[in-house]
This record gives sequence, structure tokens and C-alpha cells, in this order.
Amino acid sequence: MRQRSKWQSSIIWLFVIIILPIPLLLLLNQQLVDTASHLRAADTGVLAYSWWLGATILAARPHWLVGRLNLKAVYTVHGLLGLLALVAATVHRQSEFSFQPSIKLTGNIAWWLSLAGMIVAIIFLSGWLIDFWPTLARAKSWLLRHGLRHQLVMWLHRLNLVCIALIWLHVNLIPQVSSLRAFMTGFNLSTLITALIYGASKVLPNRRSQRAVVKVNQALNSATRRLVVNLNRSCSIQPGTTFFLRFPGVHGLREAHPFSLVQASSSGQAQELEFIIRQNGDDTKRLSQIKPGAPVAIEGPFGDFARLVAEALQQDHPVVLYGMGTGIAPLHNLSQHFAGQGQLHVIWSYSREADRFPAIDQQLRTLAATGHFSYTPVKGRMTTARWQQLLTPQEIATGDLIIVPARPCSTLRPSCKNLASSASNCMMNA
Repeated sequence: MRQRSKWQSSIIWLFVIIILPIPLLLLLNQQLVDTASHLRAADTGVLAYSWWLGATILAARPHWLVGRLNLKAVYTVHGLLGLLALVAATVHRQSEFSFQPSIKLTGNIAWWLSLAGMIVAIIFLSGWLIDFWPTLARAKSWLLRHGLRHQLVMWLHRLNLVCIALIWLHVNLIPQVSSLRAFMTGFNLSTLITALIYGASKVLPNRRSQRAVVKVNQALNSATRRLVVNLNRSCSIQPGTTFFLRFPGVHGLREAHPFSLVQASSSGQAQELEFIIRQNGDDTKRLSQIKPGAPVAIEGPFGDFARLVAEALQQDHPVVLYGMGTGIAPLHNLSQHFAGQGQLHVIWSYSREADRFPAIDQQLRTLAATGHFSYTPVKGRMTTARWQQLLTPQEIATGDLIIVPARPCSTLRPSCKNLASSASNCMMNA
């Protein structure tokens, strides 16, 4: 099931981590005459810079790349590139020295900015730590509730752009490097291409967006909303996909946010897209301000969720789709599409009765009543014992378990890990 996804992720890894730095490394080592230790130190600096450029390109979500590959894999590689770049920059900083104040100052500031950006990203923009450390997850939630806005977090993370600019200046200030014409041509050209790709994604976002208007904005409970938008043209949409939505008229929602599609319906040339959105952050809490008729800019669709499910069903594997809270959104769409095509079991857990959306629950119950697939709603937290109770022996022995948390959950991964010791595949798709 995951063979094609792994193959696609490997392409990104191979290109960005190994191939991308090679041209600059070759140019530097062919032209720079120095001791072996200084050459190694310079190489680590080039590696760090190349990986920072690669991470910046991935952050721009270029459609020619993300439209063909797994969106989660792109973001994972983006984060790991930043971490690898910081490690390489640290080695470079410890291995090299300069007596010129301007060279030292630009290098040191860039390193500290990179370190700060990485800390912000690990704590607030990924689940690398908070998924395994509940205390840190609570601290993050407290900070976000008491004044630290998501938009500020994003701007802090963008200090990496300042870091790249400082490193560019840092290299241009080093006489023995800036005099290498071929290397500096490649160095400046790489920087320019990255700046154009990232700048175009921010300055000209409408070039890759589709125009839509809000049709319905309905509160399902105190923390969740149902949003329906009308797209002015029809497009091919696979079930379980993700769209990035921007609301130009609402402060805090002018930047793209990812939301999973519940269902899509077409009427002539127009298309209606439905989303269920949990208002966790300070940005999504502004969704209540959006009125019907408000303009929406949509990017997408992204993701290969449907392909993962289709490949497993074609191999005659049982597939278990588990959604937490609003994580049921893509699974609702997938269950409608794949019902009757194989052994499919949808499990939906919710923390309170108000989080069980009646319309979706009833549609899934009605579809399950036809015998085309299994549906199990569960109130409360999942444990390893509960998993073993809900799954059949065949699902545990040969099934593919795909988990879609609506938000990071530090208590879920241990259950998945324990279950995976006997299941054939257990993967997180948050």
C-alpha cells in the first residue's frame, strides 16, 4: 500500500538532500585552493545553504511538485531539511573562523536566527515533540490561548528568510570565496531562483488560486464549523484531498490554511465543496466572521489519500480508516467513494457527544447498512485494548491502518505502535 508513497518520498529526498547541493560543492572544490580541513568546513557551509534553499522552495508549495507528490511527505522533508541545515551550519561554525568582524557577525546572527526558527517550528508547527511530550503540548496550548498568535508564530518561523539573506551576504564578504567567479555565479543563481519561486507564491498567490464564494458558514458546535463554498468552475477532485483556503476580506485568514474536503458535488460548470473545520487556533476562530457571499481563494486539490486506499484494496487487504474529531472529514468522502470495493472499516472517535456531527454520522450509518463497508463510532479515547476489541483478527493480522488525527495527539501514537507490532501497517496522516 505504501510502496508508491515511499517511492515518491524517496524522489524528494534524493533530489533535495543529495543532488541539490552537488553543483555548488563541485564548483567550490574545483576552484577553492585551501587546506583539507578548511575545504571540509566550507563544504558544510555549502550543504547548509543548499538545504535551506531547498526547504524554502518546498515551503512555497510549488504546484508542479506538490500536485504530484504526497503533501505530508513534502512538509516532512521541509522540516528535516531545516534540521539538517542547522546541524551542518553548526559544524561549519565550529570548524571555521574569521578575523573580519562583518563576516563573523553575519554568520553568527544567521546561526542564531536559524536556531530560533527551528525551535519555533518544532514546538508550534510540527508534532515532533508535542506528540510524545504531553507537558509540552499543554504549554503550547496555554501560550496560544494567552496571547501568542499563530500569525506571529509564522512570522517568527520566517526568520529563516533573513537567515538566508545574511548567509548570502556572509559568503559575499569572504574574499577568497567571492573571487571564485563560477562558484559565485552558481551561488547567486541558486539564490535568485529560490527567491523568485518563494516570492511568486506570496506576492502572486492568485496566479495559482481558484476563485470561489462562501455559500454556507454554519456552527456545528462551539468549536466546529461547516463551510460550503461554490467554485465557479468544475475540476477533477479525488476523495480525501486537501485544499488551501484564503479569505482576503478577513484579517488573520488572508494566508492559506489547509482543510480536508468532506464532499464535493457538481452542478453544470460550478462545483460545491464542503469542509468541516475545528477552530483550534486564533486564526480559525475568525471563521465566524465570514458571511455567505464572501470571496474565497482556493488552492488544490492536494494529497494522494485515495491512491493509498485504492492500492491496498486492490491487493485485497483490509483497510481500517480511523478519524479523530474533524479527521472524519476525508474519511467520509473516501468511504462514499470506495464502499463495496473491498474490506473497508471506518472508525470515528470523538471526545463528547457534541462533536459527533449528526449529518455525517447518519450518512455513514446509512451507507454501512447496505453492507458495503463497516462503520464504528466511538466516544472517548482509543487504547491498545480498545483497538483489539474493535478490529477483527484479519484486520489486525493483514490490515492497513490509516490514522487521521484532527490535531496532534500524544496518547495515540503509543497505541498505534503497540498495535503495529501485530498489524501489517500503521501510519499517521495528520
